[in-house]
Amino acid sequence: MAHFAELDETNTVLRVIVVHNDITYLDDVEDEQRGIDFLNDLFPDSGDWKQCSYNHNMRGVHASVGGSYDPDGDFFRHPQMHPSWVHNDTTCQWNAPTAAPDGGYMGTSSGYLWNEDAQTWDIPLQPYPSWTFNTDSPPHHWEPPVPFPGMLVTEDGPQPPFYDWDEDTTSWVEVE
Repeated sequence: MAHFAELDETNTVLRVIVVHNDITYLDDVEDEQRGIDFLNDLFPDSGDWKQCSYNHNMRGVHASVGGSYDPDGDFFRHPQMHPSWVHNDTTCQWNAPTAAPDGGYMGTSSGYLWNEDAQTWDIPLQPYPSWTFNTDSPPHHWEPPVPFPGMLVTEDGPQPPFYDWDEDTTSWVEVE
């Protein structure tokens, strides 16, 4: 399946649509223009279309609504997360003015969150007074004093028993 991003006149991504390979392939060769022609026929009043990829690094990153396309560099950008962040056209990622602790990307893999006002990486809010922030190895995170008992997840989704944290007893309590 091929993915295509619709762009407005400022190269902002308006939507991303999947087009079946039967449309985009001819003689076992993918042809972007076939997908563009198909979408222009299907949506005659649409903007420009550019192929992107969910599974590959085609044109930098996968196009996302609100993101943009750079025609000079021929790559997509995700929306800018914070005004102080600068786009790296080589990696196609937004970078904070200072690196996240332990090299985490955008604060997600390191466990810290960016504070735009202070221009710092901060520890997320503590969920419960008894929990401690684990900085032993990334991703850093808040940990309860008692390990989570776990849950069974099947193709039908999570299965009972389910648990909630009880701060009064500092334990996991089964809920129905």
